[in-house]
Amino acid sequence: MSAQTSYDLNLTKGYSGQVADIQDSNIVTGIVATGQTIVPGIFVQRTASAESAPTTFNKGANYVVSAGGANAADNLGIAVRDLGREGAPNTAAIVYNETDQIPVMRSGYIYVTIPSGGSHGDPIKFDQTTGIIDAGAPAVGEAGIDSARLEVDTAAGAVGKIWIPNVVTVTNGS
Repeated sequence: MSAQTSYDLNLTKGYSGQVADIQDSNIVTGIVATGQTIVPGIFVQRTASAESAPTTFNKGANYVVSAGGANAADNLGIAVRDLGREGAPNTAAIVYNETDQIPVMRSGYIYVTIPSGGSHGDPIKFDQTTGIIDAGAPAVGEAGIDSARLEVDTAAGAVGKIWIPNVVTVTNGS
């Protein structure tokens, strides 16, 4: 038997939307809006308060949510992966369908897929229509999560760990 002689400190340690560390995190509950399907690890916005939704729709959650975030006042956070909803074990087969309860991280450490890849310290942005998160400065149709950053070097299309200090503050791209 041979011994392991090299180690990679940047191994993927989670799936997109999985909470990386509960220390200093803020997670709220939402309900997926009618007609929406949301996967963990994307940015979501409030579309209404749950109190204004029909009684059968309100399952004790705080917000009705949909993907994206074109209106800064409605930005909510990142959809969290709930292992209790796991489809095929050890896959990314988790989705939240309309009227499902969904955990949403407003601040903390979370794993997300980084489509273009990035380096430790890169800023974090999201597509305002789809909610897909990426590293880099925001362009038209995107918004940056102020002070959020990539925590580890991440290859294009791989899962990386990000820090979100507070999603309430975002800056639209230009």
